[in-house]
Amino acid sequence: MIFADNGSTDGSIEFVKKNYPNVQIFQNKHNRGVGAGFNLGIVNAKGKYIATLNNDIEVDPQWLLPLVKFMESYSDVAAVDAKYLNYYNRKRFDTRSAAGRYLDFLANPLTRGAGEEDRGQYDKISRVFYSCTLYRRDVLIDVGMFDEDFFYWYEDSDLGWRINLKGYHVMYIPTSRIYHKGGETKFQQNQVNIETKLRHGFYFLNKRNKLLTLIKNYSTSTLVKALPLIFLEHVGYIVYWIMKRDKQYSIESLYAVLWIIRNFKKVWDKHLQVQHLRKVKDRDIQSLMMPYCGDPVKLLRLWLRK
Repeated sequence: MIFADNGSTDGSIEFVKKNYPNVQIFQNKHNRGVGAGFNLGIVNAKGKYIATLNNDIEVDPQWLLPLVKFMESYSDVAAVDAKYLNYYNRKRFDTRSAAGRYLDFLANPLTRGAGEEDRGQYDKISRVFYSCTLYRRDVLIDVGMFDEDFFYWYEDSDLGWRINLKGYHVMYIPTSRIYHKGGETKFQQNQVNIETKLRHGFYFLNKRNKLLTLIKNYSTSTLVKALPLIFLEHVGYIVYWIMKRDKQYSIESLYAVLWIIRNFKKVWDKHLQVQHLRKVKDRDIQSLMMPYCGDPVKLLRLWLRK
């Protein structure tokens, strides 16, 4: 087991050394973001599989066996996800991971079963878009691991997109259970409430990384076709927050676009690198995506309720 510490200042290193002397510790001196933390563990690991476990979860004693068993049986499966339940109410799904995670065609995330009571409605093995649990290490290395430039947000969905582009499958295995303490964001109809505010700076990362994910992973021809919709949706964010008189959020929405423009060469280099990996066409990737579930849909639902 590898403990990757991403510049913590709460005594984590000392605690692990004292209580878990057999755990290997690797440390970043500063917080370099989620992807860098995971990559620190991945490059130092020697196993066939990599489990990326955050520090706010508890695993079921039998969580690992069904995941490894499934991947040993299917060589085209490069990543698998567990069933994520709420740590405090274990009859209810977590709000962040739950019963599989997907994207729509504009990279808006959808978490299946988020916040629902677990009645066995998602107890079938199914294909999902991306994972946060277990990966084949050789595939991670092949597709470039986590993109450290994302810092926070979308790093797992971007990785999942690249895994799918390479021709591998990502699967949800409900017999593996993990209990998540986080993800207490308020939900409405299984989607995050648009009125729930993110900390300043996080909204910028969310919108910038969403644009990065789209530009990196879509082919050039698909990207050109999607640009008007991407532009329209992003302008919608800015207009919405101006109407709400939230200056900070409207500025962060604008900065997300400006960052892409200022760093376009770097962004386009990422696009070219991903396209070099591609073995699957966009139409096949889009068949794995959900119907549009972006913020305008959530706002319309809120308006209809009123």
